[in-house]
Amino acid sequence: MFRGGVESGNNCLIENNGKMTYLVSQVEITANTWQSIDMGMDLEKHEQIWGSRFGPLCFQKKEQYPLPYEL
Repeated sequence: MFRGGVESGNNCLIENNGKMTYLVSQVEITANTWQSIDMGMDLEKHEQIWGSRFGPLCFQKKEQYPLPYEL
């Protein structure tokens, strides 16, 4: 499993509807799943301005494709 994300704070600023926000991004990857969530947070109030309010996007592997080369 790999779990990571962007550190919260002023490291990644994104303008949304004329308002500056900072990005909070988290991802979790396993051999069969991928979950990701991105949220734009208010610089002063630290409240969510944009992004999913219902949790991460969740994907599950359906097929295994052969690699075009050997690892």
